[in-house]
Amino acid sequence: MDWKILKKELRYHSARMAARLLSERSFLSFKCFVRNNTWPDWENPKTINDKLRWLMLYYREEKLHQFADKYLVRNYVRSRIGKKYLTELHGVFEGVEQIDFATLPDQFVLKTNHGSGWNIVCLDKSKFDEKKARRQLNRWMKRDYWAHTGEWAYKDIPRLILWEQFLCDPLQGNLPRDYKIHCFSGIPRFIQVFEDMDTELRRSIYDCDWNPSSISEGLAECKEEIEKPQNLEEMLWVARQLSQGLPYVRIDLYCIEDKIYFGEMTLNHDAASSRYKTEEMAIQIGSWLELPEKSKLEKEMSPCPNFVGKWYSKVIAKLTIGGRFDEVD
Repeated sequence: MDWKILKKELRYHSARMAARLLSERSFLSFKCFVRNNTWPDWENPKTINDKLRWLMLYYREEKLHQFADKYLVRNYVRSRIGKKYLTELHGVFEGVEQIDFATLPDQFVLKTNHGSGWNIVCLDKSKFDEKKARRQLNRWMKRDYWAHTGEWAYKDIPRLILWEQFLCDPLQGNLPRDYKIHCFSGIPRFIQVFEDMDTELRRSIYDCDWNPSSISEGLAECKEEIEKPQNLEEMLWVARQLSQGLPYVRIDLYCIEDKIYFGEMTLNHDAASSRYKTEEMAIQIGSWLELPEKSKLEKEMSPCPNFVGKWYSKVIAKLTIGGRFDEVD
């Protein structure tokens, strides 16, 4: 086994064991210390990471499961802003063994629905390693993303593999820019732009008027200023519509030839472990996040651990043999 893969496996199983042995609060504190070398302030959170971690522990509305699920969130997007913003979904599979790779096109995307970043992008099928892809998908399908990050919204989501439309920037000849719009109580505050430059992933941050932002997370940044998208206002409108009713969410969008595509909704940016340049910066961003009253959450929010499984039986019933499907209405 490759050493990098082995390290990832060890990290995952260590986190899974910790998630089972520790209380959720202790587990989140442990993850915070491992990632950021600090302990969270649970009683008076001020930084954005501490506030997001507080939401991970106390804010548990049932709708969060749908937003975290890469399959079911499509129905939310369709109901809020229309299906024109969705990428084409060619198939849904309950296991890797259902996928006939010989029938897939030269370029395609496979992703699991129950995690974040668990994507396989095929740029050239002639160079595609099917065995490696099958092994990777099998690993992901065996994992509980919640046990890795402590994000309750991902807990117990029944696992599926999605075959999605491949998106390509025709001008650059590579993957399109990823616009990550950070929204607080339905208000977009700043935008991260990620570019895949083949050799590295670079990022720039702008405010909503497309002025370079002082916010920095320590990643490699683009030295050249990125041109303002012509449909920026529409992108911000999409983000506002999808973020209504949530204290925080990151709306990920792609834009190709002025057409906007929905990527995903991220409820806890970087699993509440971003490394900001200064403490003051983390507190400034945290000031935009208004936490709900804890006493109200304890009365109204129920853990409902079996909610997803019961609800998902209706979804699975819609799937047909071989991965073809009808999307849930």
